[in-house]
Amino acid sequence: MKQDNIHEGRKRIDITYVNDAKDGFFSWVARNHPASHVFVECKNYGKEIGNPEVDQLAGRFSPSRGKLGILVVRSVEDKALLLKRCKDTASDQRGFILVLDDADLAELIKQRKALMYGYGETLLYQRFKALIS
Repeated sequence: MKQDNIHEGRKRIDITYVNDAKDGFFSWVARNHPASHVFVECKNYGKEIGNPEVDQLAGRFSPSRGKLGILVVRSVEDKALLLKRCKDTASDQRGFILVLDDADLAELIKQRKALMYGYGETLLYQRFKALIS
């Protein structure tokens, strides 16, 4: 769902997904942390992502909505600093923010395609097949 309103429309979330995963990462995270919904904020600008952008996404979290978000950005100049900002949010129990840039999205697509077109193309399957051939 695009532009989901919360707090009677005073706040908006770019994209909200209902987390009904049965397996994989999203299933695991929902079993171990509040993640009934996954919130995605998209930042399509060239400036560095700072505390305001991290705090904006963290401000959408709640125990009833979930505390998992993805911050999608074009690129990150200082990944170590941005990771520290996201770790601060997690350490303060305000939620978990995963940051994905363009290169990360390309890698996720590549991984998904490998699974979508069959396990025969994946490294793990090839290694397993070598054991039984």
